[in-house]
Amino acid sequence: MWGRRIFLDSRQSCYITASVNSEPSCFHSWTWVRDGFRKMFQWFLEHPDFEALKLWKTRNKSVYKAECPRELYSGSVVIKSYYEQRFLRYFLRPSLACREAEGYLTVQKLGIPTAEVLAYGERRTVWWLSSSFLITRFVDGSRNGTYFCTVDDGPGYGTPDMMVFCLKLIEMLATLHRNGYCHGGTHPRNFLWYGAGEDMKIIWIDLATVKSYPDPAVFAEKAVADLKAFFQPVGLSAEQKLEVIRRYEACNPAYSGASFENSFL
Repeated sequence: MWGRRIFLDSRQSCYITASVNSEPSCFHSWTWVRDGFRKMFQWFLEHPDFEALKLWKTRNKSVYKAECPRELYSGSVVIKSYYEQRFLRYFLRPSLACREAEGYLTVQKLGIPTAEVLAYGERRTVWWLSSSFLITRFVDGSRNGTYFCTVDDGPGYGTPDMMVFCLKLIEMLATLHRNGYCHGGTHPRNFLWYGAGEDMKIIWIDLATVKSYPDPAVFAEKAVADLKAFFQPVGLSAEQKLEVIRRYEACNPAYSGASFENSFL
């Protein structure tokens, strides 16, 4: 059996392949499932009409939250599906779901907290990718960083926790850059947070664009782009932005100095 279609609503579906724990490959359908989640995964395959809440949907991607039966798995999960893939772009190349799972692993190895990957896989027919999926554990009690963004009229904009969020996140981003990787999608919506003050915790999600760049000039350009993409929607004042930049410089001295700071002010 190449795959099982799980209907999440009347307009869109999620494809989950059923060859559990086969190795990732660009030649055939495959699925990896974490130990401890296999019974829950099998339940999804056997109950294609399970209820799920739509979180996000575009022409090529859908994201749903699903409650799990307590006897099988404690907590909720997020199911992300990619479909209508561009055939040539992913011919003999990993899907976005696979790249995102690899991004989670890369970031976790640096000690940066991410959502827990529970399963992911691809559906292919004679090498051609038709769909892919990623299942992660839902982070209960969290919100994403748009809560602090002025462009989204975030209720947390201007609060003390806004600066806590920015300073903690910029330290993590400096760690990523210091280890030779760029994020590629640092909009605040891609970072979950919970707690307040110094007890605030930040969880990274949506990591399909994490990548290393061997060329130092290209890497420097991408690192600056990461910072600008984060600053733009938050809407910090010049004084607040300078405080955040200097925290970044303290954590990643390779990028510092007046010219570096002025590029953001």
